Amino acid sequence: MEIEDWKAGKTLAETLGMTVEIARAIAGMAVEELRAGRLENARVIAEGLVVCNPSDAANWLLMAEVHR
Repeated sequence: MEIEDWKAGKTLAETLGMTVEIARAIAGMAVEELRAGRLENARVIAEGLVVCNPSDAANWLLMAEVHR
């Protein structure tokens, strides 16, 4: 992440060019991992999404589901 992007208030997702569609596809992978009982994989994916875009409530909901 460029320091200029951080100073401008951009999220990591914005800096990387991650679209909502890409984020949702990645979230879908986490859901599949969760359903398959691979909790550690689901947790890592969910936490990565939160780091990339902490203002997206869907990412936080996914992480809450993984930790449930």
